[in-house]
Amino acid sequence: MSTVQLTFYIPGNSVLHRLNPLTKLALVLAFLMICFPLMHPLYLFLMFFASLGLAALCGRRVFRRVLLGVVVLLPAAFAMAMFQCFWTAVPPPWRVACHLGPLRVTYEGLWYGYVFAGRILAMGTFTFLMVVVTHPSDLFGELRERLKLPYTFCFMALASLQFIPILWREATVIISAQQSRGLPARGFQAFLANFIPLFASAWERARVLAMSLEARAFGSSGKKTRLREVPFTLTDKVVSVASLVLGAVILYIEYLNNWFNFMRTYWIDPTLALVLALTALNGFIAFMVYFLVRLVVPTGG
Repeated sequence: MSTVQLTFYIPGNSVLHRLNPLTKLALVLAFLMICFPLMHPLYLFLMFFASLGLAALCGRRVFRRVLLGVVVLLPAAFAMAMFQCFWTAVPPPWRVACHLGPLRVTYEGLWYGYVFAGRILAMGTFTFLMVVVTHPSDLFGELRERLKLPYTFCFMALASLQFIPILWREATVIISAQQSRGLPARGFQAFLANFIPLFASAWERARVLAMSLEARAFGSSGKKTRLREVPFTLTDKVVSVASLVLGAVILYIEYLNNWFNFMRTYWIDPTLALVLALTALNGFIAFMVYFLVRLVVPTGG
């Protein structure tokens, strides 16, 4: 039997676990408000490592789950850094930092490539951490009860949040079944054989879900009840307000220091520029080779 969970949530008793889901939503909003306009890679990577440290404080299982999410984000981060290093998208003029054979590394491309990579890692890691420490039904129950959002919207959002782990579990079962029959489970040849039963399973699951909702009078009017009740304490109020105020203050400090301006001129030591460019290039190539090998090389049972 598959051991894949139907949600990303990891139970625990950490400080983050005990916060109200709306408080965590305020924390995410403040974090994104700080990270998104910030154009300084050092601070973005510091916020990324701070998010990992916060995940470690929530327990080993939470930290491991967040690390798995980081592994998913790394290919996009390396790709963004690599393409910006050698084919920068910012307007000219550009200043050449170094050369890697026929490839030209510019200061502007290197800076903004790592800005975008740090932004992906920082925002993605912190947001995923909040998903891991928040029960989905608690979040959307609070959105319905306290923010008065339509319960149909909350249910659709909850179902969407559970969609990926459910499909992952189904895919794991299908691949195991293919391997038990001696059939290739990976590669181009096995793609169609795995996709068809996965699609059929998803369709059947949607049909059963629709029937279950109708049997439970999902569309009826009247007061909706909740199985799990989450209090909104004074601590939640203080943390929510403080996080949003702090986010606004840091945003204003970023504005005063002109950290939003992507046309600023930056300089990096040429040796460090070469190391950073090689890191981005090698990381991108390593992930590309890994995914191509996983896709092309079939594995039997």
